[in-house]
Amino acid sequence: MLPKNFRLKKKYQFNYIYHKGKSSHVKELTLFYAKSKNSKMRIGFSVSKKYGNSVERNKIKRIFREVVRSILNNLDAEYNYIFVIKPEAKDKEYDQILKIVNNILARNGLVKV
Repeated sequence: MLPKNFRLKKKYQFNYIYHKGKSSHVKELTLFYAKSKNSKMRIGFSVSKKYGNSVERNKIKRIFREVVRSILNNLDAEYNYIFVIKPEAKDKEYDQILKIVNNILARNGLVKV
């Protein structure tokens, strides 16, 4: 489970990243990221209601939280991140999601070498 001190929780935190940050898209998800005001990395997850009912949405968020937790030490700590999960991610397994997340982060230079 992703530690609670790394989570984005408030609406204003999400809005700041949506409006001031940059974004990158792949078929299964959209990544929003912005420089952190303080040097603490925070991560948020968002799933549209188009994805399915609350059980399905919470399940995919748990999978994404676990994926991000497993690569937490490799992320650039100067940024805050929001992963917007699209319905196309519904049929993906853990390994496929891990590969997708690593690719989108590496493409934007957000992974430490």
